[in-house]
Amino acid sequence: EDIRRRFFPAAPANDPSLEWIQATAEDEEEPPTTVRFDLTGTPIPAKLSAALPTHLGLHHHAEGSHAGYTLEDIFLLSRSTVPAQRATMFGVLAKIAHKLSRISGDPRQGLPELAGQEVGLRKRMIAAGVEAMGERASVGARAIELLWECTAQWDEEAMSAEGAELKDVDRGDALSTISLEFVLPQISNVLAVADMPQETLVHLLEILLRLALHSNQDAVAIVSTKDLVASVFRAFLVTPIPPTEHDPLPNPRALDLIRILAQSSRENAKALMDPTESLLRYITTHLSESPFPPSLTIQLLVGTLKLYGTLASYGFYAHVTTTAQEYFAKLSVYVRSAECQSSGLRSAWLEALGTWMICARDPHRTTPSHDILWSQVVGWGWIEDVLETRLQLKQSDASIWADLWIAAAAFVEGAKVNGIKSGEDERAIVITAIKDGFSSGVESRVVAAAVEGARDALAKLTSGLRQAILPGDVPALRELAAHARVLA
Repeated sequence: EDIRRRFFPAAPANDPSLEWIQATAEDEEEPPTTVRFDLTGTPIPAKLSAALPTHLGLHHHAEGSHAGYTLEDIFLLSRSTVPAQRATMFGVLAKIAHKLSRISGDPRQGLPELAGQEVGLRKRMIAAGVEAMGERASVGARAIELLWECTAQWDEEAMSAEGAELKDVDRGDALSTISLEFVLPQISNVLAVADMPQETLVHLLEILLRLALHSNQDAVAIVSTKDLVASVFRAFLVTPIPPTEHDPLPNPRALDLIRILAQSSRENAKALMDPTESLLRYITTHLSESPFPPSLTIQLLVGTLKLYGTLASYGFYAHVTTTAQEYFAKLSVYVRSAECQSSGLRSAWLEALGTWMICARDPHRTTPSHDILWSQVVGWGWIEDVLETRLQLKQSDASIWADLWIAAAAFVEGAKVNGIKSGEDERAIVITAIKDGFSSGVESRVVAAAVEGARDALAKLTSGLRQAILPGDVPALRELAAHARVLA
């Protein structure tokens, strides 16, 4: 009737020649289980679907009068020969995927209508996105958005869980269906050409990050893909300095990706040493002289220090302590000052110092050997810097205290091997500095709080009858891990 009034206003209501636009009884009796979506990926209630007017653009199908798109409609139209139609449908699928991934966490934010179908639909969406991600313009961009929703965004909470392979929590092995031999060269090519919107390039970065976290095997595949790591550096890290208003700023998430790739295997770490040379730009530029916003400058500095620490854990790249000693000395002064308000920077700096001191303990274990010497550690006054940092810490800085204690322990162990009389004087310096704190000062309160916090976290995990770790246990596990690290 709406079509008749709009396009055939002069025709009578029951004109036989317009019979083709009338809904049939078969059309009206759509199965109640069929879910239809609007262009925002929102389900349309069945009663509303039958009543919506046609000018909204949701009556695309010839077989019925119900407004909206079924999932089969959307998948079919995503393979249309019309690029605009394909792009629109990929966008709708991305919005549905976003809602679908929230079913297990909060049904109110998810799609309860599709409960139980998440795994199968996720695999179909991944396949659709992978197939079209190499397309140009909006089709490729929306396909990449869909793949991003089905990977990085789907497991958003798990993305912060480093040091574990996420394949064990991949329900239905959905990500294992991704052909890395096809996807990774595609990503490398898109990043190299860089003709997609910056948002799309960032989506690709997040997809790589999720794949790197999935398994060590996937991380090795990423590093082994021709030109992929180089493309990541060019697109997200080695950006123009000073930047113009048209240039993208460096992205700290790329540093997270490179660090996770290095953590996955010694071979990966070795392969990443050469491109890491370009990151000295974030060390040699003083904070007050950085061309980037202060918060971004700190993030880039933190990410670079964490990467150096990861490489040093294999005995690699310790020579940077000599190459950039002048700049590290200035950084140490800043970290030990009240001006430094970044807990992340203090933590990353102490963590790097601790790892470098472990390298210096036995210089024959570094690659190349004697990359850093114990005499340098002593001469640079690192232990004095570590102990002085205590003066800037509060009880609430538990994670930084842990990094500080680890660094101090690394120095004591190194002095035992390299110092006179097994490092008696060095041990005395450390003990004198910390013994009062552990007796009745801040250190004692930090330890007591960690013990109490660990008990509370364990109580949450052991309450009730359970046979496995559930998704809802993740916050308590993270809490327990943080307290355990302090105590260890």
